[in-house]
Amino acid sequence: MYLAYFVMFLLTWALAYLEAFNTVFGTRDILFIHYGISTLPFAAFMIIWNEARKFCVNDNIIFR
Repeated sequence: MYLAYFVMFLLTWALAYLEAFNTVFGTRDILFIHYGISTLPFAAFMIIWNEARKFCVNDNIIFR
């Protein structure tokens, strides 16, 4: 699952910051405050949610 997070981040970074993609798609660079600050709480929530779910399933707290 962490590979999926990494690939998603890498693709969005490439689309936003690599000059070849900027030329082809006609985009411009994104400031960190526009990209990073707004997504960090959601990314942290997704990781915490998935780890808590794995803990509950492995310890048979849920789905007995």
